[in-house]
Amino acid sequence: MSSHNANNQKQIELSPEVVRMAQMRANRQGVQFRQELARLVAEEAVIELDCELGLILDNELCMNQSDVLAAGLGVSDIVVNGHRIDVRAIDDDGEAVICRALVGSPYLSMGSLLVKLNGIHGGTVVGHITAGAWLKAEDGLRDADPIRINEASVEHASADFDLAQLMVDLTGKAVLNLPSVSKLVNFKSDVNELLNDKSRLIVARQKQIFSYLCSNWSEETMAAVEAIGYKLPASRVTKVLLAAGRWNSVVEKASDKLAARFTKLSKEEIRHQVMVTGERFGGEIKGPAFRKALLNDLAASELSRTSTVPANIAQSVLAKVLAGVSAADAVKQLVKNAVAVDLALTIKNKRQATIGFMAATADEIGMAFQQLALQPAYATHSSGDSGIDSINEALALLDATDMADTIKACDLEMTEL
Repeated sequence: MSSHNANNQKQIELSPEVVRMAQMRANRQGVQFRQELARLVAEEAVIELDCELGLILDNELCMNQSDVLAAGLGVSDIVVNGHRIDVRAIDDDGEAVICRALVGSPYLSMGSLLVKLNGIHGGTVVGHITAGAWLKAEDGLRDADPIRINEASVEHASADFDLAQLMVDLTGKAVLNLPSVSKLVNFKSDVNELLNDKSRLIVARQKQIFSYLCSNWSEETMAAVEAIGYKLPASRVTKVLLAAGRWNSVVEKASDKLAARFTKLSKEEIRHQVMVTGERFGGEIKGPAFRKALLNDLAASELSRTSTVPANIAQSVLAKVLAGVSAADAVKQLVKNAVAVDLALTIKNKRQATIGFMAATADEIGMAFQQLALQPAYATHSSGDSGIDSINEALALLDATDMADTIKACDLEMTEL
């Protein structure tokens, strides 16, 4: 094998924002979500290869840039150094699937990168299917569409698969100037049939129309294809609507539960924050990353309205408590007067259901001194403003740490939505 083995089987992590954008494209345009994730994984995997290989992505040349082709025919490509390479996700049956119209076309001349997804969080490029392998899989089939290849039968899919070496080999090949494809007599009508009624066309005609698009791909061609549009089948429209309906239902349920905990925020404010977090992390509201981001943002908003402590300090002490530090120890890291913290903690524990921060009264301070049996010298020294200020500062910080209990309770409730 080559010297690039360090990149073998590298797990690619996709950011929540990228996943959300893929999800939005799938919902709005009808693009296959798994295919979109696989393409993004392949794209990122190439970017992360050694820069000395001189591999340059050119997304503007991708046919996948067309929502219509991506949705209607499952076009899913990356372009590296001027070479178009298809990308296929391995499905739940361990197979790679492709629309028959694409097989044998210029689009597939460099074959397909094979991607194994890790849920919605990323995946790994695990192999390569050659153009010849796709033609062999199609050979002898009559009406089958799409074409399927099992991962286990792919020659270039193994533990020692080397993506870097493969990309060097593929991009080192000359770009073949294939014979020109006959111009379509009626571009709009022919492409519309391929996209929206291809069952009426024989396979050879489907390939002819798609090959013309490949050979003449440009911004003008893409614009013409997009103008024709792709009509989502009724079943897929229903799935999109159902997904949207489920998401809205989850948002409403979450907002209701959270509004009971974050009482200083309106339900509309909470609902907006849930939606914003969804745009960053996708619709997996039960996911740890989603829950953490949402609850931290809500806690910050709540504290900004209830705490007398600067927002950054309140969030800092809250983070320490959530990480497992006791409230007293977390506050002592910020308030240098440790005895003032002990006094504040005693006062706070004696209070019953006090809502929000309230400065310590003289009686409360006296009671705390007695309970802690502090020496009179400290009592005399701490009776000045500096001592009282430290006690009140500690009380405010301790009040902010109560938000940790709210977050923990909400976190549990969200897993039950």
